[in-house]
Amino acid sequence: MTNSKIVYLWLLILFMANRWQCCYCCWNEERTALLQLKANIKYSTSNDDYLSSWGANETSDCCKWEGIVCSNNTRRVIELSIIAKEEKLSNGTYTGDILRNWLFNASLFVPFKSLKALLLPGHSLAGWVKNEGFEKLRRLRKLEVLNLSRNNFNRSIFESISQLSSLKSLYLAENNIGSGLCDLKYLEELSLSRNKFIGRLPPCLWNLTFLRVIDLTENQFTGNIASSPLSRLLSLEYLLLANNYFEMPISFESFANHSKLKFVTSDNNSVILRTSSSSCNIGGNFPNWLLENNSRLEEVYLIGNAFTGSLQLPLLSYLKALDISNNKIQGQLPPNIESIIPNLLMSTMSNNMIEGLLPSSFGDMKGLECLDLSYNKLTGALSIGLPREGSKLFLLRLSNNMLTGEIFPVSANINNLEYLYLDGNNFSGPIPRKLSTAPLRTLDLSYNKLSGNIPAWLGDISSLTSLALSRNHLTVIFRLIIVGLKDLR
Repeated sequence: MTNSKIVYLWLLILFMANRWQCCYCCWNEERTALLQLKANIKYSTSNDDYLSSWGANETSDCCKWEGIVCSNNTRRVIELSIIAKEEKLSNGTYTGDILRNWLFNASLFVPFKSLKALLLPGHSLAGWVKNEGFEKLRRLRKLEVLNLSRNNFNRSIFESISQLSSLKSLYLAENNIGSGLCDLKYLEELSLSRNKFIGRLPPCLWNLTFLRVIDLTENQFTGNIASSPLSRLLSLEYLLLANNYFEMPISFESFANHSKLKFVTSDNNSVILRTSSSSCNIGGNFPNWLLENNSRLEEVYLIGNAFTGSLQLPLLSYLKALDISNNKIQGQLPPNIESIIPNLLMSTMSNNMIEGLLPSSFGDMKGLECLDLSYNKLTGALSIGLPREGSKLFLLRLSNNMLTGEIFPVSANINNLEYLYLDGNNFSGPIPRKLSTAPLRTLDLSYNKLSGNIPAWLGDISSLTSLALSRNHLTVIFRLIIVGLKDLR
């Protein structure tokens, strides 16, 4: 073998060895594009504090860089995340201040042909380089997720984004959009919260038949939600409408066929009373219809409306959180409430007109952690089964009802109870020693008819930081209590 052949063979071996070292690295053209993108961002004028992992070293694998996700098979970039971090750089400037001068150059993302997710939240972007806007992104035929939340885009953004036919999830929360939307027929998730939308929802929302999640919170939308295009979007699973000026009909009858709906927030809107013409005859009562036809709901928040009538709860096996506080709901709670909502974790029904006995079946809810029925008209004694063995209940608030009898029988299991509010009732008898077994932080027994001495063992509850016993018939023995309650406020 001639010397020239030997030299050639060694060079080939070295070349292959170098290639072998990086056979699982990202594509060179995408690595170059990332470095150009970093230069365009110009986070720092004097150093590389931000995106420091994006190195110019040729052996550096860009698939391992911050915010980059590559395909395991092709090693092409499939997710690009440049999230603004409000932090002080070594030159004394703040990243947020620098990025407010960044003009969006969409052509820099064109080399990422397999890109599925582009996340650019929090950059205060207000525009892009002339002729280098979002229309360039339509070449990214696999782009499914676009997050431009917390920027300064206006409504003109929709004209460009409408060309992204593959888009499924769009996040535009906290911009200055104001109005405009549609044409993204295959969109599945849409976040428009905290923008400056004013007026009614555009009818073209009917086109978004694949939409599963829509977040419209904290805008100034108006109009009757029952006749809005949302009533036709039967694929909806999450409907977030809080803090607008929507008119919310009590019956919610127009959403009766939304069988996939899991989560609804509608608080701080305008509730309108409308008599139902259906056979259910809901009228101005609590919207039991909504729950009956959406049995897979996991969380329901209907706070601060004007709902009246009684609760006629259907079987809600998936429901974990129920907040119907600050309404005008009347009648009694179903005695078998545990079998109706077996997986309930949190329930707030305060500030209503609920009357009757406190159902003992609350004690059978093994997962129940928080129960607030304060400011109602409940009567009778505390159930011997509330809470029971294995209970996770850590907050119980029954303030300002008409409950009577002694506090907690011996059989009650309160080993997890941290916050107990029984003030404003007609409880009588002594303060039960049973309370010493609970890791109480707050104990409010004020405004009752309790009698006897204030027990010395209260001073042994080391976790107790708030104690209220005023307006009872108790005998005060300060020395025995205050010694132990060092952290009491």
